[in-house]
Amino acid sequence: MRGILVILAFLCVPALYAPAAGAQDAAAAKAHFEKGKELYNAGDYAGALVELRASYEAAPKWKLRYWIGLALVELKDPAGAETELKAYLFEGGGEVPAERKKEVETILAGLSPLLGSPVEKKVEKKVEPVEAPTVTNVVEAALEKPVEKAGTAAKGQKAGLMVKAGGALLGAGLASLVIMAAAGGAALSANSDLEGKCAGGSMRYECGEEHRGEIDRMKSLSTCANVLLALGLAATAAGTALVIVGKKRESKPASQVSISPSLPAGVSLKWSF
Repeated sequence: MRGILVILAFLCVPALYAPAAGAQDAAAAKAHFEKGKELYNAGDYAGALVELRASYEAAPKWKLRYWIGLALVELKDPAGAETELKAYLFEGGGEVPAERKKEVETILAGLSPLLGSPVEKKVEKKVEPVEAPTVTNVVEAALEKPVEKAGTAAKGQKAGLMVKAGGALLGAGLASLVIMAAAGGAALSANSDLEGKCAGGSMRYECGEEHRGEIDRMKSLSTCANVLLALGLAATAAGTALVIVGKKRESKPASQVSISPSLPAGVSLKWSF
């Protein structure tokens, strides 16, 4: 018996306070609604939207959705405005005044182009018949496109490298000859000085020990000049040859062209006798 009384108390107490709570919600809804209308008329659409939605949460009445939709229109939210205005017409039904219904329908018609949902048009595509490829057509089309060997480009690159290498050797050879001339001149000058100092000439090694350093220097310069002469002549000759051959290969047109038929993917030649 006591349990039944507790259950009845839980069921009845909320019912006793429901009218008071409903009156408070209605008062709050009205206050938010009035504030929302005031902000809307003042041009503060964002603030109006907050107040109008608070009014709807306090007392969800379908008439408020009209004002919420108008605020969303001003805030450039066509999707949200469409949702609220359609809900207003649906929930209001026959209670919506004719003039207000016409106004809302006009607004919805203006929102449609902004929603990015144009009516799709069916486009008929004409399919032109495609002639099946024959063996003759495929072979002829493939033979019209000759493919040069990859070696042609490689040969051109090798020719360019030969010219560059020949130029480098030629420059090195000329530099060696210049240094050789300087060393040879210094050797001849040292030899002339020694001939005046030594009675029998420097090449006979008849000078005294006091001139040994000058004799060794002269011999070193002479050896250096001889080596540089040989290297310079060899490098100059090799460089000149490489430059000439490379230039000829660069200017020579490709004489060999290989033709390889390229058939479309999935097409193979089958011969029957």
